[in-house]
Amino acid sequence: MSLRKIKPAGLLVAVALMLSALVSPLKADGLTFGVKGAGTILLTEGFETMAGGQEKAKVDHTEEALIPSVFVEYNLGEIGNIGDGWVVGLDYIPIKPEIGDETRSGTDMEKDEIAGVAYNTKAKADLKYHTTLYVETPGFWGGFYGKAGGLMTLVQTEENLGTGAEYGNETILGAVAGIGFKRYMGNLVTKLEASYTAYETINVNARSDDTTETIGAGKITADPEALALSFSIGYAF
Repeated sequence: MSLRKIKPAGLLVAVALMLSALVSPLKADGLTFGVKGAGTILLTEGFETMAGGQEKAKVDHTEEALIPSVFVEYNLGEIGNIGDGWVVGLDYIPIKPEIGDETRSGTDMEKDEIAGVAYNTKAKADLKYHTTLYVETPGFWGGFYGKAGGLMTLVQTEENLGTGAEYGNETILGAVAGIGFKRYMGNLVTKLEASYTAYETINVNARSDDTTETIGAGKITADPEALALSFSIGYAF
């Protein structure tokens, strides 16, 4: 089954239930704090629908970035034994990864007008407050593990639209799955991980503070996804 077919809200509920069931025997010495750097390819396919119903050509945007994050994990098994326990973690990205950046020209016109006014548009979107709740399997084959989780992030739009309209922000959910390899060196744990993230479809409507309604204002629809190869290091208590 494709990750994109999974309802992100349902996945978040499932992860939350699993978290509550697993963390019941919580002990003070099972925590790990760490940092992660992820070489990430963010892929976004989107299109704009004008107020009059016309659909603009689809745009494919690819962004490559090294994305840092911080995480905290709880190991339900014995720290230092890679095959002994499930891991529940929370990962937070302190920066705003970019998922779209487009500049184009067009012609806008007020309703009932025949002639239009030329304009330039620059639209940009970032992911803010990107937070992931995940579960990892116990290690197998010497340190390999599987990972699954759900995430929540705010799509923050930053635009300069010649039409006088602006696009709002939207909170979306997503799902992540991956496989990695981990090693313990005393209290230090290192991980090398490959993952895929599917985000919920973004739908943001344009709005204008002007009293004049324009045909240029419309809606943007986008489907972002991400591929990442990351390295992390943490300290286990």
